[in-house]
Amino acid sequence: MVPPSTNGVWTEVLATPRVALDGLDRDSVDARPGVYVLFRDANAVYIGKSANLRATLAQLLATQGPSSVSPFRRSVAGFLGIATAKAIAAMRYRPTAEDHAKISLWVRDCSVVWRACASESEAVALESRLSNARRAATDGGKALTG
Repeated sequence: MVPPSTNGVWTEVLATPRVALDGLDRDSVDARPGVYVLFRDANAVYIGKSANLRATLAQLLATQGPSSVSPFRRSVAGFLGIATAKAIAAMRYRPTAEDHAKISLWVRDCSVVWRACASESEAVALESRLSNARRAATDGGKALTG
């Protein structure tokens, strides 16, 4: 569920045009700290912070290497019922090629907005405000946890 636009912290996020993650032009993203919000079917499904937005958003689509089991992709695996994020992080479950394909298909259908921040501490604070506002507005809708 997307938090209500009457919440000041979400006003800017909801007013920002979304970019399809699958068609993201990496060079259009700041290589600075910031916060990003992923949407799927008009719902905010993930809020993340990053020390380098450009690198982080590029990594969201990774299907091989360490980024293929990033916190976001682990959350998607849990959401899809493949395995819990904790089981993947603890290496009690290793996603198969078929699992990665399912996760990638789900991820490619997301859109994203981001906001660059002056510092990592500012990004942490903004992510916290956005996450708290989303939790306050959620009525039990299923969302990924960041």
